[in-house]
Amino acid sequence: MYHLPFIVAGVALRAACKHMQDKDRKKRAGTTTELRWTGSITVKRPLPSVCTSIGDYLLVRGFSLHNRRGGMQFYRRGDLSISRLPCQRDVQWAEIPVLLGVGFSKHKGVAVVSMSMSGWPSTKFDVSVADFFAEHAEMELVGAVEFLNRGMETPRSEPPPSPRRDTSHDNDLTLLGLTSSFSWEQLQSAYRSACRKYHPDRLVGVEPDVVKLAERHFTQITGAYQRLRKRVPQPQAS
Repeated sequence: MYHLPFIVAGVALRAACKHMQDKDRKKRAGTTTELRWTGSITVKRPLPSVCTSIGDYLLVRGFSLHNRRGGMQFYRRGDLSISRLPCQRDVQWAEIPVLLGVGFSKHKGVAVVSMSMSGWPSTKFDVSVADFFAEHAEMELVGAVEFLNRGMETPRSEPPPSPRRDTSHDNDLTLLGLTSSFSWEQLQSAYRSACRKYHPDRLVGVEPDVVKLAERHFTQITGAYQRLRKRVPQPQAS
């Protein structure tokens, strides 16, 4: 009997805390904010080729050129009919209406790519979307770095190509991200990974020019795979 008042008080305290948490959650859910993320990368490659590669990457990712202003290129992506997020339906990252600004410069012989992503101006974003937006915006920059490395970087362990070197073989290795000492298992793994990223069947609902770019790149990858599989011994069936 002596403990009853304390038990009741404890229940009342927990109920009050839960009420405050629910109230705070509802308050945050009804608050809108401006979403903005910025990042940059440096690439030791000629600036024109970096510009072209970044443009190709953004097309593959479903971005379309919006306009050019002040030395910046602005791309847009997503469902521009969405007036507020969260909305009444589930929305994938690629559907969120965003505006991406990309700038290119050169510093001490190194190409610098700057990116600034923000929510589409006419869309209202709840505070609850901010963390999700920042995390996925950063992944777009990480993806650009990986794209540049796959398409442009020469493995450090290999010397620069000589005039007599089989450059077509080098291109095949670069397309699949392999070195000259690759194994059968590494080849299969690299090809499966490339299929998951670039197979046209995975680009359902995107713009036709993006699908064409993916088809062309996937054809190159498949050709490289067919040529490389003839150069490495296959494991014997046990």
